[in-house]
Amino acid sequence: MMKFNRPNQPRCLAIKSTDWTTRWLADKKKSQVFRWYNAKCKTSVSQALSQAHARHCAFCDLRLALSSTETIEHFKPKSTFPELAFVWDNLYPACTLCQRYKLEKFDDRLLRPDDTAYSFDTYFMIDYSCGKLKPNSRLSPVEKERAEKTIELYGLNEAGRPQARFDMLEDLDKLDRSKQDKYDFRYLFL
Repeated sequence: MMKFNRPNQPRCLAIKSTDWTTRWLADKKKSQVFRWYNAKCKTSVSQALSQAHARHCAFCDLRLALSSTETIEHFKPKSTFPELAFVWDNLYPACTLCQRYKLEKFDDRLLRPDDTAYSFDTYFMIDYSCGKLKPNSRLSPVEKERAEKTIELYGLNEAGRPQARFDMLEDLDKLDRSKQDKYDFRYLFL
C-alpha cells in the first residue's frame, strides 16, 4: 500500500455530490441498487483517482487495467455510510481483487493510504522468504492491529499476491527502478 496523494476532485463531483447524495439516500430507502447518476462523471472520478496513483490500486498496488479492471472503492461502504457515497475523500482507485475481499466490510482500524501520517515502511514489512506482508514489528499493539486489519480486509496476502511479490523480489535487481510505475508492488523499490 503506497502513499496516495489525493488530487482535487473532478468538477462534476464537486458540483453534484450533494444532490446525488440526497437522491441516493432516497433511492436506498426504496431498496434501489447504488449507481452513479452520471456515467461521464463516474469516468472522470475513476480517471482522476487512478491517474493520481499512477494507475495502481491504492491498497495492493497492482497495476490497474493490466492486472485488473479499474474500480472505485468506497472506503467507508456506501451500504453502511450512504451519506459518503459521493464524498471525494471516501473514494479510492482499487482493483477487483481488493474490492472482492473487502466488499461492504469496514473497520475503524483500517489504514487510509492518503492519511498524512501513513507510509508503507511505518506499518508493513515483507517476509522475504514467502512474499507475505506483515505488520512492522516495531508497531504498538494498536497500530499492529490496524496493519493486520488492513491486510485481512483487503486480502493483501491472498489470491497469489505473496507469490507474485516473492517472484518480483527475486528479480528486483534486474528491474529498472526509474520505471517503477510500470511494475506491481512499487513499495518493493522503497
